[in-house]
Amino acid sequence: ASIGTILAIALPSVFIQHIGWSSPFYCFGIIGIAWPILWVIISSRTPQSHNCSCMADHSIGRPSEKTCLPAPEKIPWKTIFTSLPVYAYAIAFFCEGWVLFTAVTHMPKFFLMQKEYDIRNNGIKCIIPFIGQIIMLFASGFLSDVMIARNYLQPTNVRKGIYVLGNVISAGCLIAVGFFEDVNSAINCLYATIIIDGATRGVMLVNPLDLASPYAGIVLGIGHTACNIAGCICPIMAGYISGYM
Repeated sequence: ASIGTILAIALPSVFIQHIGWSSPFYCFGIIGIAWPILWVIISSRTPQSHNCSCMADHSIGRPSEKTCLPAPEKIPWKTIFTSLPVYAYAIAFFCEGWVLFTAVTHMPKFFLMQKEYDIRNNGIKCIIPFIGQIIMLFASGFLSDVMIARNYLQPTNVRKGIYVLGNVISAGCLIAVGFFEDVNSAINCLYATIIIDGATRGVMLVNPLDLASPYAGIVLGIGHTACNIAGCICPIMAGYISGYM
């Protein structure tokens, strides 16, 4: 996802300069339509049922010839949607998404309008925090594994601790952006918000395996839905607040 974000930020400036301002919208729109179609065509429930023989020949699950996924009719939907830990996970993902999407979607506009900072030709600079986010994601995952493997803390405490620290620090950096008159200081705070969010996101992506490993994909989907709802609401709220003030 972070790699996709990097490409989505870096490529539009190239398209606009060589093709036209509307070209990024057409390009990414076509990719967005084509990818689900391609996924439906080439994906399969198990490697053995894939229409490409190479997948079945080299499948890790070949010896058992059994699916590791629960049958659709056996998925405990009621249990999932009445589980307090699942709702807690969704709310935590919502909060993480609120901080991240506020930084990603509204701060560039804030710089342009309030700080008089021209960001149109700074696509490469904008991808720096997302590269840092990827590094932070792997670092937090490694740290979590070390703490759990050496029995420093229980897995639940490790997940909660990293999430709280990451999200609180990210939110603090985001709040600090508005208090700086210097553009470079404000940009550094924005970078810190996105980079430190990588630690929080690393926990959010692995936590469904702790909650319900056979149904981790479903729980992760619920969390991402909550996160994207935050992504829809927070730019509107930020724009309304900015316009009112």
